[in-house]
Amino acid sequence: MLFVHPMPNDRSCWAYQVAHFSSWFRTITVDLPGLGNSPPAEPGVSMAGLADACWDAVDQVSGEPAILVGLSIGSTIVKYMACIRPERALALILTGGPFYADPARPHIPIEKPFAYFADALERSGPDGRRALLLENFSPAFAESPLGRYFVSLIMERSESSDIASMVRLIRALIPADPGWLHRDISCPVLIVMGGSDKARSQQGHRVMHANLPSSELQVIENAGHCCNMERPWEYDRHVIQFLTRHGLLDISHSGE
Repeated sequence: MLFVHPMPNDRSCWAYQVAHFSSWFRTITVDLPGLGNSPPAEPGVSMAGLADACWDAVDQVSGEPAILVGLSIGSTIVKYMACIRPERALALILTGGPFYADPARPHIPIEKPFAYFADALERSGPDGRRALLLENFSPAFAESPLGRYFVSLIMERSESSDIASMVRLIRALIPADPGWLHRDISCPVLIVMGGSDKARSQQGHRVMHANLPSSELQVIENAGHCCNMERPWEYDRHVIQFLTRHGLLDISHSGE
């Protein structure tokens, strides 16, 4: 099971899921370029290039098929991964990453304020990163002791993070998704969103759901963009039920 984090977080955002799903799967987390322990992003970094790099990370651990889990930019990356190596993608879990429309199809909404986020990071540096981290949570959770803990945890790693890399990653999201990206996904897909997500709208998630015939959509109320961190018990339950329905997980003897 591979987990790909959102911006401007790092792999620590999957702490609950790694602890839980390692009961049944070999779990792999990555730090995207310029974050955590990864080297800086090269100029011209692309979603396809990031997907290839994530497959390389999986290959260092296992050559087996994988369940691909992504949040926000991670959600887009794992969709590319599923198209690049469809024989290796058992299922997709997509969170906080709606459909990014082709400009040739104007009736489909485009939700991409990414240039704004990139400009804010360039102007504000670490302070801008802190503000974006807070945006990933619902207001109530952001003000809670646990929410403040998570923000502090990530900001403690700022010396090993690169703002220029974060800007390059965000700008790599600006081009519209290629027309084949959703058409070529053949594995089962679970879409999970926070009902209080300030970064992505429910409409955007429902459009993506409509463009992925093999998908299911679940909404976690009172949770923000990183709903897996705010309400992990609900997030994990949706994932477990989805994987069980598709024959990818059997917890009948695990005591779950």
